[in-house]
Amino acid sequence: MSWKITRIRKHEKKTKEFEAMPVAPKFSPEELAIPAQPAEVAQPLNVTQEAEPIEPTQPELPAQPAQEPTPEPLPTQQETNKQLIINELNKQTIQKINEIKTVADNSVSDIKSKYPNISDNLAKTIIFKSDNQEASDEISQLDPQLQEELIKYHKGSKTTPIFAMTKEWNGYINSEYHKFFPNDKNMNDYPNLRFITTKDILGEDFAQFQPSGAASYTHLPKTMSKDDLNVEESDNLRVLTYNIAQLLEANNITDDADGASNLFKIINESSDDKNARPLRQIFGYYFKDKNRNEFAKVLEFAGKPTLAKEFKDIDEKIDDIFYGKKQKSKRELDKDYAEFDLYTLSQAERDILAAFRSFGLTPVPTEIKMPSLNQDKKGQNIPFYCDFLLPCDVFEGFDENGVPRLKRQVMFIGEYFGYFGAK
Repeated sequence: MSWKITRIRKHEKKTKEFEAMPVAPKFSPEELAIPAQPAEVAQPLNVTQEAEPIEPTQPELPAQPAQEPTPEPLPTQQETNKQLIINELNKQTIQKINEIKTVADNSVSDIKSKYPNISDNLAKTIIFKSDNQEASDEISQLDPQLQEELIKYHKGSKTTPIFAMTKEWNGYINSEYHKFFPNDKNMNDYPNLRFITTKDILGEDFAQFQPSGAASYTHLPKTMSKDDLNVEESDNLRVLTYNIAQLLEANNITDDADGASNLFKIINESSDDKNARPLRQIFGYYFKDKNRNEFAKVLEFAGKPTLAKEFKDIDEKIDDIFYGKKQKSKRELDKDYAEFDLYTLSQAERDILAAFRSFGLTPVPTEIKMPSLNQDKKGQNIPFYCDFLLPCDVFEGFDENGVPRLKRQVMFIGEYFGYFGAK
């Protein structure tokens, strides 16, 4: 016989179904008694056989209730729908990446067919409008007329069809996602949504030769104004945040004070590192003048709130000029060289000159704009700014007799860059 048991909750009345259940039968004590069984007759022990040792029995432990694993919370319907939408958009993005790669390969083949003597590396550098020292060395060895043609090809339009397709697609993905979830601004709200980056197109091996200019690095679908920038209100926030988050990861920038120190160093020190350079150019292009606090917002939107706070703290403590940051102190006449009308540029510079002088050295504040061997992309000379001169004797080591060797009155040229703390 079988019947259906209905669970009765507290304060609920018995259901008709429960009342219809059969009643368990009752038995008398005599009926429940177990009849006695005949005792077993003990058998004599065979002395020729060795008796097996009897192990002491262990007391049985009380049965422990089985521990059921804590079930993971099931995703809500909205979360499920969001992931389905993201999966579909990511699927389309992967297809688009393959299409753009095909266009890139065809472009490289076309230029190599026109100039068969150039290497794949030089062809890619021209197509992607990249900065590549190996390609520059190769092109310098070519015929002057061929050099002129390739340089003209390389310096043609500011962008390429490849990166124009990338920007257009990122704009499409951003707008499609925005239709469903317009309030998602923090990357934690859309952790799996994918946009196209430079590495997706150029690959791991060629990624170090990234295209010139911050606009190419970020692949923004629309031009983002640098005047009175408000990233939170920008249509490009998700694309910008995604690209910066990828570069933070590539540079091993952690969400802590050490990460902020490393990030500040990256954006303020010139380097050709394939990961550091684009991060520095993005900062310099969009955030160097009036929008430094907006960069901290982007870091927070990228899921790194501690990094954002620590970076902002460091940035506010720096007195000198960094990528357009205004000085917090005015130029002052140097006390040691007042009669020569020589000035220091900031309090931080005055501090370091005072440190030199505490050791008996005589730094001379000197504002000089000097030519250098470096050139920008337009072929213009990049000047070197001298902040002070430091004449001093230099210890060169010991001679064969153990006597110290000094070089007298060596002149050092100093450019004060900044102080990042005792570390």
